Amino acid sequence: MTGAAAPAVWKIRIEYWPLVWLWPISLVFMQLTLVDLDGFQLTLAVLICHAMQVYVLMLYWIRTPSDGQVVIALGVILYTLLLGLFAKDGVEFVGSLAHLLNLLVMVVLCFNALTDQAHELRRSLAVFCVAATGAGLFIIAQALSFNLLGDFRLAEALGPLAPLGPGGEVYVPSPLSALPRANGFYSEPSVAGWFMSFATALALAGRRLYPVLTTVAAIVCALAAIATLSLTGVLGAIAVLAGYVLFVRDRLAVKLFWLALAGSGAAIALGLAWELGILDRVRHYHTPGTSIYFRLNAPLTLLSESLDRFPFGYPVGQTDFIASRHYYINWENGSQTNIDNTLLKIVFYFGLLGILANATYLVQMARFLLVRRHAVGLIMLSLLIGLSTTGAGWAHHFVLMIGYAILIGRYLRAQPQSVARRAPRALAVLTPPRSGAWPARGTAPAAPPRAA
Repeated sequence: MTGAAAPAVWKIRIEYWPLVWLWPISLVFMQLTLVDLDGFQLTLAVLICHAMQVYVLMLYWIRTPSDGQVVIALGVILYTLLLGLFAKDGVEFVGSLAHLLNLLVMVVLCFNALTDQAHELRRSLAVFCVAATGAGLFIIAQALSFNLLGDFRLAEALGPLAPLGPGGEVYVPSPLSALPRANGFYSEPSVAGWFMSFATALALAGRRLYPVLTTVAAIVCALAAIATLSLTGVLGAIAVLAGYVLFVRDRLAVKLFWLALAGSGAAIALGLAWELGILDRVRHYHTPGTSIYFRLNAPLTLLSESLDRFPFGYPVGQTDFIASRHYYINWENGSQTNIDNTLLKIVFYFGLLGILANATYLVQMARFLLVRRHAVGLIMLSLLIGLSTTGAGWAHHFVLMIGYAILIGRYLRAQPQSVARRAPRALAVLTPPRSGAWPARGTAPAAPPRAA
């Protein structure tokens, strides 16, 4: 029959499902622990991190790394091996070196995979926003249940798959606590706080791709970060929202909307944080055993000594010098050997070279956020918040976050600053691009996936 409309056909490109579905969903459940192997937690992030590295390597064209990347990667490896000659615990050094190599592999792969025009990343971001929104709503439900209803049945949501928190135990808020804090699917409230801040930044960065979906995700995730009642979550969410409103380029009407929403929300959040005593935790800077003490005071004191004695760094994974410091005291009166701040951890293990690495990252973040006013700077800011509040900067779950942030950031950079007003619907995440939307194989700068 002539004139009859062709039926709509929905397709899912099966070869893209790990990037579209597996990676973003696994990020949300990154700390889900499958088994504890004599102290090593086999989490979902461990499996997916290596699986996605193989996936990117096999499915996408990988351009030859630049000379600068090669020099930096090989320089870090050789420098680490040189310091390793003085390591007292060889097993711990090899384990830490493996984590560091895993981070380098992920960064090099994600920077050089030709995914700038890979439109499956757009759909992947939509899936991430939906999954992160669900996790955020659960955190908010936990906070309301704990503090308003006195009901703790939502604690330990992952059951036997729950990650271990501080002290090697599953985090469960005490019913006797004056302020029970929600942790969602994560090892502790502060982790939930900085991850929700990261999710807020990704949602805001992709606002022009899915205006409604990303707006809802950003609002929910920001509220969830604050609902953790952790200093990291409250200040992290406010920092991300302020960075977007003040620096990221967007339409005036949108900026005014977020200015009103974020401004009023930040004022209420800070007011509640003050009333509930959350901001008082800053005063614990000098109190041994507190989280802010181990994230700032103790590491800074450690660096003041280590840089004087070991200006070129300390072998990675070695904790004997940390354990010998009297100010590293934990709740059981033993030695606390974790540096709960990755930025300062880098300086401890790499010395002056670590200071240079941190300074380079800060300069690049400032260039994107303050000079170019690009949303990539917002993603970098959220990673900075996480890195400054955890010592797990090269653990698998954070490496998985870094790789995803690089791919999404590169995709956003490849898009024009002004996007058509009629953005695709969220349901279009299932619909692959038309065949004519892909460039021909081998064309520069972005070749198609090998499986296409």
